[in-house]
Amino acid sequence: MFTPKSQKLGLETPHQDVPDEEMFVDAAPIGRLHMDTEGMVIHANPWWYALTGSTREQSSGDGWLKTVHPDDRGLIEAEWHTAVDEGREMSAQFRVLRTDGIELAVFMRAAPVETAGGDVAGFTAVLDDVTDRVRMQEALARSEARYRLLAEHSTDFISRHTPSGVYTYASPICETLLGYLPSELVGTSAYEHFHPDDLKRIAASHDRVLATPDISTVAYRIRRKDGTYTWFETTARTVRDEGSGEITEIIAVSRDITERRKAEETDRLEHLLYAKDRFLATVSHELRTPLTSLVGFAEILRTNSHSLTERERDEFIETLSRESADLAAIIDDLLVLTRADHGTLALASVPVDLKAQAAQVLEAMGLRDRIPIEVDGDPARAEGDPARIRQILRNLINNAIAYGEDPIRIQVGLDGATIHIAVINAGRPIPQEVGDRIFEPYHRVGGDSGKPDSMGLGLTVSRTLARLMGGQLTYEPGDGGNTFLLSLPALSNVVAIRP
Repeated sequence: MFTPKSQKLGLETPHQDVPDEEMFVDAAPIGRLHMDTEGMVIHANPWWYALTGSTREQSSGDGWLKTVHPDDRGLIEAEWHTAVDEGREMSAQFRVLRTDGIELAVFMRAAPVETAGGDVAGFTAVLDDVTDRVRMQEALARSEARYRLLAEHSTDFISRHTPSGVYTYASPICETLLGYLPSELVGTSAYEHFHPDDLKRIAASHDRVLATPDISTVAYRIRRKDGTYTWFETTARTVRDEGSGEITEIIAVSRDITERRKAEETDRLEHLLYAKDRFLATVSHELRTPLTSLVGFAEILRTNSHSLTERERDEFIETLSRESADLAAIIDDLLVLTRADHGTLALASVPVDLKAQAAQVLEAMGLRDRIPIEVDGDPARAEGDPARIRQILRNLINNAIAYGEDPIRIQVGLDGATIHIAVINAGRPIPQEVGDRIFEPYHRVGGDSGKPDSMGLGLTVSRTLARLMGGQLTYEPGDGGNTFLLSLPALSNVVAIRP
């Protein structure tokens, strides 16, 4: 059997002289008041007494108004009397103060009760306890205020976007960073402000954000209001609807990294200048070594040829030939870098048998018996410049001899539309932290165990040539060895190569 909350609290039960149908309504978990034509309470249901802690006598007449919080009472009383005088409905939310001092929030809706003839016979008011809802709203408002306070005072630019990238919120710091007021950004697409050269990279990051729940970070240039560009680094992630899982918005946090980029660029230039100084010193040494031999042996042949045996003269001539070839190779590498930088390096584009080119290089270097050539099946011919392919192979072989260990071998094979030729040696693998930097201009790898330092010129030239022929040159460390892999388009998949 239903026990009114008022009885559970030990409060007086209401007058029971009401119609039977009202008894069921009175059992509902809401407050209910019945008034006469003057707006005076003649009946209150148990929930009203339980809600307010008041007695029947305290609530009768206009006593219910005394339960309204003092700060709200004047306004509610005025609105209530106006509604009674005009015989119309009234709805309002206000606070009530229970007899035990507890403050509650209620929503009241009062309506006139009319007779069949249309006259007002009295009023009925329904009151709902909305305290929990109000407290939740207040807590949410406080939480939003705290987050907004953080956003509005953060030195990072916090923004919200539609899934397509349109600003729906911009924190005030945007005026300092970009010169725009938040209202000037809201409603515009972020893509309107990005540097054209960075759009592809930003779009790729945007696609990653939409495709995965992971955070995506991207660095780019963004246009300020004055037309200048500044560097931003933005971290973004999506917000999804809890029910449908659909993306509702993107939240982004952006930081101005212009000064950091300037510092990085300064460091890069300083490193480049330092590397060039070392490079020039190394090149001078590399050029001086064959030149010294050339000058010395040429002078001996010129002044003392008559005192040399035929075998000695042949050895001197062979040395002159070898040193001349080394000197020509160094100069050729330097010219390749210079012409490639200026876009004036012309390349042929003809069918090339990589095995035959490798054999020719080994023959010229006198290494035919030392370095074997292994062919995987019957690979197709590559498309490229034979002379430049030989230059790449010569550099890779010299690199393997100078910085690697025997055995050294060459492998040729076909992989789909790409033909590979690899120069493999059994030397110690290049440190992982060095990675791809060995192909950078002027980079040096310190030698050990009596081996010389690498000045990086041959690898830089070789990768440049490979790319100009539509291919690639990569390094792959192995178990106790090194592999430099030249990849070129196979003849069946020829691409246009610009000189």
